[in-house]
Amino acid sequence: MSAEQTENSDVVRLPVRVSRPVDGLDEAYRLSQNLAIASLMPRDLHGKPSDVLAILLYGQDLGLSAMQAIQGIYVVEGRPSLAAQTWIALARRAGHKVSVTNREPDKSCTVEITRGDTGETHTETSTIEQAGKAGRVVIKDGKPFARSREGKPLPWETYTDRLLLARAVSNCARFICPEIALGF
Repeated sequence: MSAEQTENSDVVRLPVRVSRPVDGLDEAYRLSQNLAIASLMPRDLHGKPSDVLAILLYGQDLGLSAMQAIQGIYVVEGRPSLAAQTWIALARRAGHKVSVTNREPDKSCTVEITRGDTGETHTETSTIEQAGKAGRVVIKDGKPFARSREGKPLPWETYTDRLLLARAVSNCARFICPEIALGF
């Protein structure tokens, strides 16, 4: 009996090589099952091999390694989204210039992307007022305030600056270089 076979099965399982994109659903799912039980997985992916698999497949479509995908893709209301650093990395990898041109803590963030191929430039600003109109946060005593039903601070309250950056960069990239993220 070869090392790939088990005592209870005649199925030959080839090793999963992690230094290259996964090849086939069986290999991808076996990798996802093992990653899903790792204690270092994000809480929303821990114990959920099917969700890990979806993240890995999205990441592979974008040219990301398995661990880059797990760190750079997350799910919001059932839809995959890219982290700000992933948008920036993909834009720069495609040859575009990404600049944060203005950042006012807890107020606004402006991002400019210049295409490497055409020189076309686009700028987007994300503001706390826009987040308020979207129902994500309110301003209370001059500071962002967003709480869960249990009264715990939500990301728009605790990570306001990061979320303003994420909105500005994702909106800018979706407009000026949408091909880098294939519709994310």
